[in-house]
Amino acid sequence: DESTAFLNYNEVKAFLNIVKRLKERGMAIGIVTHHMNEIFELADTATVMKDGRWVADKKIKDIAARIKDLREFSDYTLQEFASKVNMPVDDYKNIEEGVVDIPIGTMYNIAAALEIDPTVLLTGQNSDRKEVAICYAGQGLEIERYDGYSFSSLAHKFFNREMEPMLVTISEGVAPELVKHTGQEFNYVLSGKLRVLIGNKEYYLRAGDCIYFDPNIPHAQVSMQGESTFLTVILEK
Repeated sequence: DESTAFLNYNEVKAFLNIVKRLKERGMAIGIVTHHMNEIFELADTATVMKDGRWVADKKIKDIAARIKDLREFSDYTLQEFASKVNMPVDDYKNIEEGVVDIPIGTMYNIAAALEIDPTVLLTGQNSDRKEVAICYAGQGLEIERYDGYSFSSLAHKFFNREMEPMLVTISEGVAPELVKHTGQEFNYVLSGKLRVLIGNKEYYLRAGDCIYFDPNIPHAQVSMQGESTFLTVILEK
């Protein structure tokens, strides 16, 4: 139950390797965790629970299978689609085979290339709100990219949305990779201190500060003190 909650990065890696070795020996192992990266790395199946209640059983490779099915349905070859999302063929193939975690930026790029809502890849269901979508406190679609970097999608229920508002939380010491995507992006710092890297420039922001930029330029956000939380709104194009 939350075996990695109080472990540092190296200890978590060692623990995950032990679990993998036991799994290879044919042992059945049950793990309780809220870390999505651990689920993707270890599990064959997962049971989703909320407030002590069963929500759903999900095959961990469902997202990869949806990507492959939608790519084939759209009549793209593996090579054509890898080129479309600007990825080496082998790296993209690993995504479809479900043997690697899928960075959230990559997932959104794939969804854009398939011309579908990212919610379809995440949940297997399309957004269903066409006029109003309310997201109550703590009810966003939570995704943990990796330890120390998570976000909550706030408008995942709205159908055919053109903006993607998300709450992002980053811990100090985490250095996300530079990413780029289409559209426009807005960041508003809610707490902490944030260093925003855009191309070869750096911008330093505190709570209450904001920045609007072209996300086609490689960029990343880094917490400079403790844990930082910011609202990001991505305008899709």
